[in-house]
Amino acid sequence: GKVTLVEYASVACPICAHVNETIMPQVRAKYIDTGKVLYVYKPMMTGNPNVAAAGHLLAQCIAKKNGHDKYFSVVDAIMRSQAAMGGEETGYANARPVLWSIAQSAGMTEAEFNACITDKDGIKTLNDKMTRYMSDDKVDRTPTFFVNGKPLTLVKGDISDFDNAIQPLLK
Repeated sequence: GKVTLVEYASVACPICAHVNETIMPQVRAKYIDTGKVLYVYKPMMTGNPNVAAAGHLLAQCIAKKNGHDKYFSVVDAIMRSQAAMGGEETGYANARPVLWSIAQSAGMTEAEFNACITDKDGIKTLNDKMTRYMSDDKVDRTPTFFVNGKPLTLVKGDISDFDNAIQPLLK
């Protein structure tokens, strides 16, 4: 069957953003976009929990509004905007305007945006999922990757880590 790559990550985690910017474009091009690997993203509220929750909710709302494929492009946009949000040093002090500009570019109204990122049920669902990921899947840091259920350790921190885990399964 298919090879499945699962990533547990947060849009407010600096290491996640670094991996997203440096390694994931190659992993996407080589494995995910070619259909060789099914990619599953599991949202965690690491780094700044409030920003992470708001960002993940925004990605869900935009995907609901504009198509499922938009989820990952929003996650990517938020990760790439961590510096613009002020980064960890400032506690992402500028997060709201940055998220709002992403929402606007997806055609959301301010009312839709506010309702989306403050959705109590949505936040509870995200936190419940994260609790499950930590207890059932034993994930205690982000980013964490699994290939067909086996943990993938980033040794070199480049595409070779993924090649070593994925290539043997494609044979």
